[in-house]
Amino acid sequence: MGPDRGDNDRARAEQMEGTMPASWRFRTDPWWDVEGRGVKRERLHRRIVGGLAFVVAVAACGLTAAAWVSELTPLFQGLAW
Repeated sequence: MGPDRGDNDRARAEQMEGTMPASWRFRTDPWWDVEGRGVKRERLHRRIVGGLAFVVAVAACGLTAAAWVSELTPLFQGLAW
């Protein structure tokens, strides 16, 4: 019979207790290796979807700005002497 996983988690929590406040700087999860593949897959999926959403938002803002510039350019050229 293998070791009790709860004891292992408690021992690791006690070991990590002193370093938890500093862990925010590294932006990593200290329990990454304890969690299952499903959680890791879900986090990766969220990162990819979040990154794609950001890229789409930046592209939409760029295209909107380009459309405004193309529409307003004739107006400003007509005002120039």
